Amino acid sequence: MRKNRLIFFSGVLIIFAVLAVNGEKIIPLVFQLAMPTDYFEPERYQADDFVKVTDDVYAFRHGFNRSLIIDTGEKLAVIDTFNGSHTAALSLILQQEFDGKQVGWVFYSHHHLDHIRGAAKLAPESIVAHKDVMSYIADFDYIDDILPVTTPIEDDTQLIVGDKTINLLYLPRSHSETLYAFHLPEQKVLFLPDLMFKDAMPPFGFPDWYYPGYIRALDRLLTVDAIHHVPSHFDIGTRKDLQSYRDMMVDFRQAVVAELAHHDYDAADGARLRKILKRVYPILKNKHGHRIGFDAMFIAHFGGQAGGTYLGF
Repeated sequence: MRKNRLIFFSGVLIIFAVLAVNGEKIIPLVFQLAMPTDYFEPERYQADDFVKVTDDVYAFRHGFNRSLIIDTGEKLAVIDTFNGSHTAALSLILQQEFDGKQVGWVFYSHHHLDHIRGAAKLAPESIVAHKDVMSYIADFDYIDDILPVTTPIEDDTQLIVGDKTINLLYLPRSHSETLYAFHLPEQKVLFLPDLMFKDAMPPFGFPDWYYPGYIRALDRLLTVDAIHHVPSHFDIGTRKDLQSYRDMMVDFRQAVVAELAHHDYDAADGARLRKILKRVYPILKNKHGHRIGFDAMFIAHFGGQAGGTYLGF
């Protein structure tokens, strides 16, 4: 009994251990474990990166986010603006690299706020996005730096912008109901907003997604004739990297589904989920532990997969 008590109190002390640095407020260790600081930070503190992907197509990364820039001849097209800090840095790059050439088009890949703020700093002539984007934006009264969509589209759409052709690939019931990937067929470039995380885990357990549709979207993109696969986050990759990412997402879901199948897919049991987590972690760690943020985002991703299996998303 005494031994059990010692073990219990030792565990309590570990969980509620605190850090006091320079007299700052004491923070429970459990908060640090829940919100790790080694996932976003290495990306956020890198120097800005402007690279030529192929003829007339460029990528600009600022912190965690990457835009695609297309030189269409007389004007530029920019896909995803993210936020004011991003577009402030991007506008300086565009002035330097393109001698002040005007931005004719900004494309919003989907309605998520982390992809579509700050466009005003680029002074575009047109904002292109799915027709439902602004209906989502209307729900958030704290957003005042999102330019409204001027060219609403739906379904798959091919646009000629200047001297370039862009195929907008509509991917509903995936990461949102408004999501597009962007294919430049002549340049064989595929821009993948939140659709590929090269050698990395997606953040927060991917809170806004419908798993069946998301995998269908990735499967479709794997059939696109592209050489250069440019994601909105983490490193630029290839079709092989997209396949690897797709397989990782499937492995996570299948591992959780296989365990919950023994319990009629009922995830409403904390003790059961702890046992399942302990069983699937070493299996997935062995196969995918090399990915950036595997440990940092594992709990969130596991919870999302368990909840998705249970609820049907």
